[in-house]
Amino acid sequence: SFGYTRRRNLHHAYNEKGFLLTDKHGKPLTTAAGQPLIEFGSNGEVTDMFGGPVYDENGKLYGSKARVPYLRVYDCDRHPLANSRGEVLHDAGGRPLLIFDPSGKPISDSENRVVYDSNEVPCNDPYFQPYSEKVVKPRKAVFDFEIKIFNSRGRPMLDFDGSSLCSADGSPIIVMRSGKPFSDVEGNPLFDEMGIPISQVNNTWTCPQGEPYRVFDCQGRPLTDKRGKDLYTINDQCLLKLDKAGRPVFTYMKGHVCDSNGVPVFDPLFDTSLTP
Repeated sequence: SFGYTRRRNLHHAYNEKGFLLTDKHGKPLTTAAGQPLIEFGSNGEVTDMFGGPVYDENGKLYGSKARVPYLRVYDCDRHPLANSRGEVLHDAGGRPLLIFDPSGKPISDSENRVVYDSNEVPCNDPYFQPYSEKVVKPRKAVFDFEIKIFNSRGRPMLDFDGSSLCSADGSPIIVMRSGKPFSDVEGNPLFDEMGIPISQVNNTWTCPQGEPYRVFDCQGRPLTDKRGKDLYTINDQCLLKLDKAGRPVFTYMKGHVCDSNGVPVFDPLFDTSLTP
């Protein structure tokens, strides 16, 4: 059982995102279900409820004499290949983004391209350092919908806790608008793991391949035009409705959108690339 002892009171403890984990007495806060936000291991380990590290207000790691090196590797586009815990990320198809040699050294990304450390030193350089000290990221918005977000190349955009991944300089790789994910830093739209857009750039819905996102209602009537732009009723009511993640997956009559073959969205066979 989880017991509170004087030894286990941690004053001003924070997780790696900067969220407070303890109350004013140093006791771990709990979730709505009563689960403590801090866990104590039998060997003195101190972690948050997800197994992540716990820090004091000065950034010092609790339960350890030294900071553990984290994998921090990026592709040639400065996209992170590991999350803030140092865990290798996977693309929309579930494939790992990082390739290692037999010794455990990162040697390329999944597209066989050179990878870089946090100081932009390439992996073929003798000074390449894929492991470095953990950087505590500032507190950022955590998205409240349960989907994964990817760019047009199928690269993940979210960290393990739902916040934006960051580039090597600590900048978020997601651009927010009106409190929701809008685009990547280059202005390109974002997608879920099925390739359904969650943002509309230049008033146009597109597929990851750059083609217009063309969808229809159950009777085959178009909901977007040939450019991927919204269509409207005579009363200026948009024929598409969004879910809370921003995906155009409903008709204005609250039915699911379909591709040109009548396959509804969220069906594994749904494919907007087949649309005219």
